[in-house]
Amino acid sequence: MSKPNIPNVNLVERQQQLETELQPAYAQFLRLVKARGLTTGVEIGVGFGGHCESLLEYRGIDMLVGVDPYTPNESSDNLDRLTQNNMDRVHDMALDRLAKFGRRFELMRQPSISAASHFEDSSQDFVYLDGDQHFDAVVSDLGFWFDKIKDGGIIAGHDYNNPDLPDVQQAVDGFFQRLGWNVCHAGDFVWWVEVRKASISYIIPAYNAEDTLWQATASVMEDNFVEGDELIIVDDGSTDATGAVIDQLTEAYPDIHVIYHSRNNGAAVARNRAVSEAEHNLIMMLDADNVLPTDSVASLREHLIKTNADAACFSQIRLFRDGDEPGDTAWVHEYPKENANLVQYCSMQDPPGAAGNMLFTRESWYRAGGYPEDVAALDSWGFGLRIVATGSKLSVCPTGYYDHRIGHDSYWQREHRPGKTDRLALSLLRPYFNRLSAASQFYLLQSKNQESWFTNLAEQPLELEGNRRGFGKLGLGLNIQAIRHRLARLVSRAA
Repeated sequence: MSKPNIPNVNLVERQQQLETELQPAYAQFLRLVKARGLTTGVEIGVGFGGHCESLLEYRGIDMLVGVDPYTPNESSDNLDRLTQNNMDRVHDMALDRLAKFGRRFELMRQPSISAASHFEDSSQDFVYLDGDQHFDAVVSDLGFWFDKIKDGGIIAGHDYNNPDLPDVQQAVDGFFQRLGWNVCHAGDFVWWVEVRKASISYIIPAYNAEDTLWQATASVMEDNFVEGDELIIVDDGSTDATGAVIDQLTEAYPDIHVIYHSRNNGAAVARNRAVSEAEHNLIMMLDADNVLPTDSVASLREHLIKTNADAACFSQIRLFRDGDEPGDTAWVHEYPKENANLVQYCSMQDPPGAAGNMLFTRESWYRAGGYPEDVAALDSWGFGLRIVATGSKLSVCPTGYYDHRIGHDSYWQREHRPGKTDRLALSLLRPYFNRLSAASQFYLLQSKNQESWFTNLAEQPLELEGNRRGFGKLGLGLNIQAIRHRLARLVSRAA
């Protein structure tokens, strides 16, 4: 049944009602604009134009752009429930109302995301979000407009702490908590955050890396490092000339911070210590034998922020050998262009994030319990597993890659042993056994499989509870509780 066409006089009444209800919020944000000397900005969700008018009446605003598609949204309870004809009228009313401000105001009638593409990064003093207030829409607006604001500017919005619109606070808190930033409350449901560059702490764990460390470090400092970032190198008890190389690096790059271990503790210990001492909430981990292409981390950072992810990895690994320049690709490994999940960690040996050279938030590291120690070269695979298993979002950036060195004495080659690696991987999977299907648990109960299950994941993938694909031949009417009890005892002994 179609909705009745609301007369224009009702729109005027609606406008008057909104003005009465929202004037306190208008005043709160205008006070903030004046106090911080903000002169250019964008408002998402213009509606009748009352908030834009409030801002433009302050002569300190040089330019304000309003963004609103003026299309009905069936899921909304308020203005957006009007028919398209009435939305067109609201658009015309807003234009008429704001025409008096001349070239100080521009109205872009298009969706928020498409409008964002017309603005250069760091071009605005503020962006005010008051459009679609559903969770996904708020997250999308935050991601696409975040980089459009100058350092020291603000991103702000309405309906924070509004009991009728709980999605707003949930989306805003989650978005900025990843970066370690606090959300400020101006009152009357107005929130704001001062924007500053999301700086990165780069970490390189190094053990006997005299031949590769300089190249890895230079790929950070020369090709990706920007003001405000930091690089931490952990010399994990090297016995070769790695210490001498680090001395040369700190002379060339005085900003490098070095952590020395008197003995070799393993990569996971080195990684965890560096993260615990890192200054920033975004962490980029790089192995000492790998190389970051120019500006590759900038795109990874942008992807993490825009997708509201907790971790982000490159979609490709380009492999090269000693003697080749990075980029002389031996072959390319491509990950699925989707968020990593527990299914992938139970079905492939090298799921997204397993290689370890990725960007992640300190919060996701805490949630995961850090890198697993005492699992040899499975520390990165185990950390990726913990990331996806503990509720963090690990997103695959559809563009970009890093260069992975092969054909030398790598950490994996030194530590990997058939059988041993499988048992260690089983110990990492132990906290998540109750998520496996009964058939997969039965499969892991068999001693012979515990020595080979990880190596054979591609041929014999594990499955999660409720996923019946594969293992059909093992569906034997199993007692799930008995299986879990037996499996726990077996793995306890294996660990």
